[in-house]
Amino acid sequence: MSDTGALVYVVDDDTSAREGVADLIRSAGLTAKTFASAEEFLAAPRPKTPSCLVLDVSLPGLNGLDLQQQLAKSNAQVPIIFLTGHGDIPMTVRALVFRKVRDLRYEDVRMPECAAAEALVKVRAVGICGSDVHGYLGTTGRRIPPMIMGHEFSGVVEKLGTEVTRVAAGDRVAVFPYVVCGRCSYCHGGRMNACPDKRFFGSNHFFS
Repeated sequence: MSDTGALVYVVDDDTSAREGVADLIRSAGLTAKTFASAEEFLAAPRPKTPSCLVLDVSLPGLNGLDLQQQLAKSNAQVPIIFLTGHGDIPMTVRALVFRKVRDLRYEDVRMPECAAAEALVKVRAVGICGSDVHGYLGTTGRRIPPMIMGHEFSGVVEKLGTEVTRVAAGDRVAVFPYVVCGRCSYCHGGRMNACPDKRFFGSNHFFS
């Protein structure tokens, strides 16, 4: 048991990994407290004592990056050390996050996951639309924080879903600003602009 009062939390769903890390921490004379999930950690009382969190990225339910964001939103001042066996690509990216009216923050956010019919684009250039300015100023209900605004951007294809055939990794692309359903008569007729379910990137609302 540490005589400093410092505490190290360990959150990992793998029992052997969790207890192994905790034993290593205790061997250094520190106090360790273990949790099998992010939800279990959030539900537990945390004393006001110097502490840090050793956190697995891949957790069932609320994962490690989600937990990091929840702690940040609650202004919890807990340093985090991430553990992962899947660190072959960056798991976080930097983005300008709309937190509230007239409040934009440059933050670490979770790397988007690429679905079968999607491509992941590394953004290289962006434009600021008038509607983004209106969202920042709070004069439109189409931007509800917290969110990442913006629908005018270009970049390089980083990763492909299994069903994508029209672009390849490394292609330079300009992104169509909205997503359509692909099922209605307008989409099938090539009139995607009239799709009743189209939705712009960087917006909370559908446009008809």
